[in-house]
Parts: sequence; C-alpha cells; structure tokens
Amino acid sequence: MAGGSIAPDGRALVAGTVATSIGDAGIYVPGDRGFVRRLIAERRIPFCKIGKFVRFDPYEIEEWIESQRVAAFELD
Repeated sequence: MAGGSIAPDGRALVAGTVATSIGDAGIYVPGDRGFVRRLIAERRIPFCKIGKFVRFDPYEIEEWIESQRVAAFELD
C-alpha cells in the first residue's frame, strides 16, 4: 500500500489520517469546538497530543461514538 501501513487490528492506515484537528472532530462530534475541548480536558474522548497540537484518529472517534451509543427499548 503506497503512502500507508497496516495497524495492529488489520485496518489500513493512510498517511495523514491521524491529522484530524479539533475543528475537523466537530464533523464527528456534535457541538462546537468548546465542547470538543471540554471532552479533551475531561479525558472523555480519545486524542493524541503532538507538541502543542491535539489530533484525532478518525477511526478511534468512530469507535468512541459507537461505544457511547445507548440502545433503545420498546414500550409495551
């Protein structure tokens, strides 16, 4: 695979996929940048700190969103 590698779980990593910024994370997480920053400060969302920059892996964000899902139940 040109320009990428394979993650331990078998998914393909493309160069640049871990460069999602706080603004880009807003695409996945509803709310404004302040909400995403609060999630980071509370360590409630997976992120990577590279120097002074905070970056997200889109795959980890999708997995995190799925883990936050609450199952619906039927009313009788």
